[in-house]
Amino acid sequence: MMPPCLSFCFLFFRPPPPQPLIPGALIIEQAVVVDWEGTVPGSVPTITQALPSLQAGGLLQIKGFTHNGAIAAYSEVDPNGAAMETFPLAIPDGVTVEPYDGTGVHIWTSLPSGSSKPLIVIEAAETDAGNVTPTIIKNLTLGGGEAGIRLSAEWDGDLALPTYGDVLLRNIRFQGNQTGLDVLAGTGGSLSVSVEQCKVTNLPVDIAITVKPRFTPPQVGLRFHSSHFGPQPNPGLINAQVLNLKCLGATPATSPLPYLAPTDVEDMYGSTAASRLIEVAALGSTTSEHAAMSPGIPEVNLQVLNGDLDGKFNGTSGWDIGLYAAATSPTQTNADDYVAGYEVLFSGTEIQGFRNEGVYATARTDTRGHVDFQDVDIHNIGGDPQEPGQNPPRHNGVHGFVLEGYLALTGNGLHSHHNVGVGFLANSAGTILDSAATWPTGLYVGVQDSEFDTNQRGMVLAGPGALSPGAQGGVVGGTWDYRYGIRSLVRDGSKPFDLDYGQGFADRSTFHDNDEQGIMIRLANGPTAPDFASIRFVNCIAWNNPQGAFHAQATNSLDAYFLTPILHSTFADNGQQSGFTLEVEKVGGSGALLFEYDDPSFQENPKMKILNSIFQRDVLGSQDYDFGAGLHSLAVVDGTGTNTEIGANGLRLNYQGTIPFDESTDREAPFAHLSQPSLLGPQRYFLDINGANISFFANRTPMSYSIVNETESNVDFTGFKARLSRTSGLRDKGAHEVQ
Repeated sequence: MMPPCLSFCFLFFRPPPPQPLIPGALIIEQAVVVDWEGTVPGSVPTITQALPSLQAGGLLQIKGFTHNGAIAAYSEVDPNGAAMETFPLAIPDGVTVEPYDGTGVHIWTSLPSGSSKPLIVIEAAETDAGNVTPTIIKNLTLGGGEAGIRLSAEWDGDLALPTYGDVLLRNIRFQGNQTGLDVLAGTGGSLSVSVEQCKVTNLPVDIAITVKPRFTPPQVGLRFHSSHFGPQPNPGLINAQVLNLKCLGATPATSPLPYLAPTDVEDMYGSTAASRLIEVAALGSTTSEHAAMSPGIPEVNLQVLNGDLDGKFNGTSGWDIGLYAAATSPTQTNADDYVAGYEVLFSGTEIQGFRNEGVYATARTDTRGHVDFQDVDIHNIGGDPQEPGQNPPRHNGVHGFVLEGYLALTGNGLHSHHNVGVGFLANSAGTILDSAATWPTGLYVGVQDSEFDTNQRGMVLAGPGALSPGAQGGVVGGTWDYRYGIRSLVRDGSKPFDLDYGQGFADRSTFHDNDEQGIMIRLANGPTAPDFASIRFVNCIAWNNPQGAFHAQATNSLDAYFLTPILHSTFADNGQQSGFTLEVEKVGGSGALLFEYDDPSFQENPKMKILNSIFQRDVLGSQDYDFGAGLHSLAVVDGTGTNTEIGANGLRLNYQGTIPFDESTDREAPFAHLSQPSLLGPQRYFLDINGANISFFANRTPMSYSIVNETESNVDFTGFKARLSRTSGLRDKGAHEVQ
């Protein structure tokens, strides 16, 4: 596995994410101690009594206590039944809250579910961003509230200044709250939030207590919402970092919460609501990101670093979704620009044990979203058997859904495995085809050094109508770019920020030991315009996928474009059930299958080719052909076909046909080891009979394979089984070679 990308390239020119705060650098102007037992001189008995004397720069210390040997808490009533706290506790902006000593501090509500309030609220002040005093809360257990902590920043019209807040939460245990942490940045509000070493749980307190908390089945663990619907020009903005988040113990029950957009319900096939450990949402319609003098759009920038996000799903208990991210515009005004957006980075994170989805990311009309995975392990999503009739299934490791917006799913070192559904599912229900649009739309996929194994399917890319109700003709795997009113599928680099667009890619990745296909691409029923799949597979290895390594299908009333070249890849020991390694087929509808797009803006026409690759049904030689019947009828020698044919060249395969591919062979490949498809690991498919160190001869993904004749002259060694010398300048085909 390659090391994670050191530059998080998904970030736009936004304010940088918050850095961890340093409490020692603060100047404490005042200190107030809360001690219900009254053992600390000068203390007050309740937090409610202490709050009026605090202001920015102040310190609130709370002394935890027990009563008759049992855990006791600061709650609505004290252990003797007398009135105690009044919730919510409004912590002044810029105050530090911490335990007085090493005794655990518990704050919980004893009110029944549905009547409780947030336990702690922090409202950011209207001030200049340079004059913000950080608010710090450390080492508390918060239980049973409508929210454990609610942070908010919103302009109230009293001052011309926007509202800024800077908050550090460290070692907070959110226990049985409807929402653990609720972060809301409304019109004119900006929040920087660091969440460090925090825990989410619904476990009951494990010993007798005097005033019992009324734990609420949780709906959301951590929520980050930005919005803009008011007259103040600045939109809501959240920059947040979550470090080492953990779920503790089994979660007896969660409460489903409706999805944020109606099309999300359609995409999830009968699931109308779900609980989620982390929720990110950007909601807006007032400003367009790239309009003249635009102050920006409502946005959430979230980094989730390390941590174990464990849904603890078991039967009917546990969390439904790990991350639910949504960008939406309630008015759906077709602004032809982004009106809301989010960006989420996972780095070094484990995501496991959720019922419905590990990560579910969506973007609606005129919005954008991006989820990036750097060294992330996603596994065991869907603890129950797959419901019959689900297509696609829920229970996916990564699931992206876009309708007339922009969504990017990218990763380096992503491993999605042992999921009941799909390892990586990208579903584009429709794409804006308005010539007035000036910014990319579609569902972009870009993964490298990633692995998708032991799922129902490894990777599924679906266009409009294939998996959910379709709108206009759409693109999946890549995006449209709009240049001066002309749509293009080619990235030209002219955008003033590092936004991934153009043709997507899977590079140096593996697809193996899935129950059905390694890679599945489906387009269906584009009602108003052709559908497009636009992604290239380079240096990939796929093995032991019984229904084929690569299978593309179209059921279209209009044309369907498959712009999905396969380059320098090795697909071996696949198709035990299907009888083929690769297939492209029309399964219904009157539209044509097209494999080249005449781009009006460039001299490069994206096209489908199968080049410089090894396809091998099994090592001992099988009479089954690598190409299925549909693909067999479409493939021609590269450079001689039309846009309804696929160029093929430089291949090792067993081919049924009379047209030879230049410099191709059906000889067995010189794999480094005997093929054992039941074993994990791609090393047996490296190409050296002597076995040595791994190297790559094509470790960079080219922008496009288009009008250039990509024959493999002097590269293959037809008729030979010995490995040619690397020093000779010749290369064998396939995903990896060794020197």
